[in-house]
Amino acid sequence: MTDNIQEKLEQGKTLTKKQQCIADTVVSSIVDPKNVMLYAATFDVLSRAYITQNAQIINYCRPMIVGVRQSEAFEGYAENCPEELKELSNEQLAELDIQAQDLARMASDFNGSPLDVALGSCADL
Repeated sequence: MTDNIQEKLEQGKTLTKKQQCIADTVVSSIVDPKNVMLYAATFDVLSRAYITQNAQIINYCRPMIVGVRQSEAFEGYAENCPEELKELSNEQLAELDIQAQDLARMASDFNGSPLDVALGSCADL
């Protein structure tokens, strides 16, 4: 397989996605033998997951907390929400939700991220 990739590169031919992934992985391990980019990509993905998870919690809890303040019908729905959210005003909750959703949208775009740089050609496999 490696010979095939090398031959294709020497002949100026286009690699398949799988071959490009293999070539990128080999080159990155030569250029970055300690795999710093792979660690950065892993941290990047974990950070994005954390942002998205918190945005989902805020998005769920905001209407539940506001609902509890306005009606007893929501009483049990907000009990699992973080206390720090319950301490915020309705306006603060709304602003926090807007900002959290904006961050979550940005976190969903991996274009140019460490993951994209480190493993971009492997992402579609």
